[in-house]
Formats: sequence, structure tokens, C-alpha cells
Amino acid sequence: MANLYPAIDFDFKALTCADKLIFCVLRENLNNFWDENCRNSGVDWEEFLQKAQAYRIEPLLYTGLRGFSSIPNEVIDRLKTSFVSTFYRNIVLARELSGIIKKLNERKIETIVLKGVSLSACVYDDWSLRGFNDADLLVKKEDFFSVRAVLKELGYELLCEKKIKSSLKYRSQAMFVKDGKYFIDVHWHLLDLDRYNKAINLDLGKIWDRREPLKINEIDSARLSLNDMIVYLCLHQAIQHGLKGLIWYLDIYKIIKKYSDGIDWEKIADDAVTYRVKRPVYYVLTFVSDMFNAQIPQFVFEKIKPGINKFGQGFVLRNLKRANISVNSEYILTPFLFDTLPQAANFVLFYSFRSPAHFFYSIKLFFRSFSPAIRLFLKGRGNGR
Repeated sequence: MANLYPAIDFDFKALTCADKLIFCVLRENLNNFWDENCRNSGVDWEEFLQKAQAYRIEPLLYTGLRGFSSIPNEVIDRLKTSFVSTFYRNIVLARELSGIIKKLNERKIETIVLKGVSLSACVYDDWSLRGFNDADLLVKKEDFFSVRAVLKELGYELLCEKKIKSSLKYRSQAMFVKDGKYFIDVHWHLLDLDRYNKAINLDLGKIWDRREPLKINEIDSARLSLNDMIVYLCLHQAIQHGLKGLIWYLDIYKIIKKYSDGIDWEKIADDAVTYRVKRPVYYVLTFVSDMFNAQIPQFVFEKIKPGINKFGQGFVLRNLKRANISVNSEYILTPFLFDTLPQAANFVLFYSFRSPAHFFYSIKLFFRSFSPAIRLFLKGRGNGR
């Protein structure tokens, strides 16, 4: 199967015609692109539709391509189906979330809406364009059990109830489900694993202080400030997703494009240094700039660029560029994206095996992640004999 993630070394000229069309729609530069690239060579429409689905951008492509006479009707119809289903799914979950927030507001429990719902409401301004499968809420850790009680009243169950003590100690989020179709992800920190949060110097108190108002179906809540949102999405894309997947890069580009006058780039660069997250912010913003020609000041990159001799940087990039790398490799590669790693103490922090099961599971992930490279190495040795 073709690589379904955009290349880390982003070279527009080397992309297939289908990928070129996707990026030019997202860049809102369709007319010039079509005349220059696809009028003669044509687009592999099956590849285009497969990648649109894999990238989770079918609704955006539909709005960008509808009315464009050169696009086959069956392609537009398939994109429209996703556009309509995304709209109905999103408004149902947003309505469900607004009911939860209303109850939490009545109990004086503060919330910040994260990721998909927040982005749909304040960046895309349209419930049909940015799909999301669950709703993410940031709460204060001391409020977690009160939040759980409210969700229970509303018919939600906590997944892995038996592991809640472990989650509170080692994780920073818990998933609740209702009727098998409504999923609410409650966070009390911005990264899912507590060991990730301990490796950085994030000031959660100031992030709460800087939050900005947001309404979900006329119910008062809050979102992250623009600066915090960009830093958070960079961390989420790098650390939770291993720098893979197009939609999170697109989200950051959309924020930059819509709120260009409201972003304090000096503050973002300073925060990346203070929080010890220069590497993930640098890598993600570099890819956003390359993919979408985003207007990011050069001084930002100069201030947060990782040292070229830092151990592990080359290792991370070489492996993330491989099209066939296993998704489980993120478990191995993620520590190298932090400014504080690798150091012996931090490796103990990240890989603190609390039982033999943790140890053997980690060994299993390692071999599963790098088995293609191991097989190639062994094959080469065999051919050399």
C-alpha cells in the first residue's frame, strides 16, 4: 500500500499528482495547480480518495473541489457523503458535550475544550469540516472525581474502571463512554502519560490563567489561548502521534492563517525554551511551513532549533522518514523528541518497568517496530556469505 502519511522531507515536486492536488486544495491554490500539474498527466482518483480518507480531510476537499468542472462526479459524490456524515456526527457529539459542560458549570467545575471540538468551533467555524471521534475536556486534577460523578449521572461509564488508581498515578486522562457511541476523554494534563509531563516544564497553572472563552451550542466553556494551542498541538502531533498524520499539521496551519495578527511568536519561542520542548515544536512548525507555506517568522526557528550534535536527533529523523515504519516505533522514538533526553535518569523515567510484564512488552514493541530493518540486515548478511 502507498505511504498514507505526508513525507517528512516535504518535496512538493516529488509528490504524486493525487497528493499535489490534495495539498493545493488545502493551500487554496487550486486553479494554478491544475493548469500546471494535472491537465495533461491526470490524477489517479482511487489513490486520491484513499489518501483523502486516510488523511481525514474528505470534507475539506469536498468544499474546495465542488463546482470545479474537471473533477469526476463520482469523486465529488464520495467526498460529499463524508462531508454530510461528518456534519451530523459532529453536531450530535457537540450537543452531547455542551450538555456535559452545562452540568459541570452548575457544579462550578471549570473546563477547557481541547482538540477537535475546540478547533471546529473556533478555527474551522463549521461543524462539517473537521471530524472528531470523541470530545476532549481538560479539567483540574482535583476535580476529576466530581467530573466522574457528573458523567455517571448523565449515563457515562468509565472505561477500565478497575485501573483508575493506576491511571491517576501514571496517566493524565481517562475515557468515558455512553451507549457505546459517545466518547468523552477527560484530561487533567496536556499529555496523556504522566512520564511525558514530568519530562517537560509545562506551567499548567499559567495555561489555565490564559484560557479564552469558547461557546459550545451557546454553553460557556473555554479553549486554550492561541499561543498555548499552537504549542500544545505541536506536542500532541510529535509526542502522541510520532510526527505522523496530516490533519494535525493542517490544524496548526489553519490557526496561523486565521489568527495571524493574534499570535505572539516571541512568546511561543520563549515558551518552547522554558517548557523544554524546543525539539517537538521546531519539527512540527518546520513541517507546517514546508507543507503549507505557513507564515512563521524565521527568528522562531533560529531560537528553538535543536543543536545539530544532540544525540538521537539524527536517529529520530532517519527512522521517521521511513514510509514503512511501524506505528509502534513511536514508543521507542518518542523520548528522543524531548529536549531533556537522552540521559540515564530520564530513560529510567520513561521506561520505568513496574513488572516483568512491562519489560517483556517493551522488548516485544522494539522488535515489532524495527523488524523490517532487522530482516533487511539479516538478509544482507546472508547474501554476503
